Order: sequence, then structure tokens, then C-alpha cells
Amino acid sequence: MSEAVNLSSVRGVGLTKTAGEACVEQFIQEGWLVRSRAGFVTLTERGIMELKGYLTETFNEIEDEEAGTRTNYIKTCYGCQEIITKV
Repeated sequence: MSEAVNLSSVRGVGLTKTAGEACVEQFIQEGWLVRSRAGFVTLTERGIMELKGYLTETFNEIEDEEAGTRTNYIKTCYGCQEIITKV
């Protein structure tokens, strides 16, 4: 949770840490995020389903110009064509 709150106050996001914490709590209450017993915050099934297109477009095929490689961070199951959330 603290990492999510810290990210909310980086330059360009425009939230204070207090506002970021309230935002994360609101997303949890609305069912977009879930907090584990260990305190980790992750996307719920609803969040993954709703954001599938955005996540795939934004984070797939990121090119490392120096190394000349492309990385797919969002993996897809060959059988059902859905996002793989655990490896």
C-alpha cells in the first residue's frame, strides 16, 4: 500500500500522499483493487477485465532501444486468450 501511495505523489500525478491514500481506499471499496492479508494491493478480476485493453496497449512490446529487444509484460494464455495474472 505504501508504494501505491508514494506513486500517487510523483511529479505529473498531482496528488498528495493523503489524497493518494484516500484514492486507493476508494478503489478498494469500489472493487477495483483488493488488499491481501500481507498488505499488498492488486487489481481485482473486475479491474483486470475492465483494463485489459489499456494494459495490453500500454505495457506490451516495450522496446529497449539500447539492447534492441522488445518485452511483453502482459502475458496472454494461449488457450483462452485472457491475461495471465500469476506465473
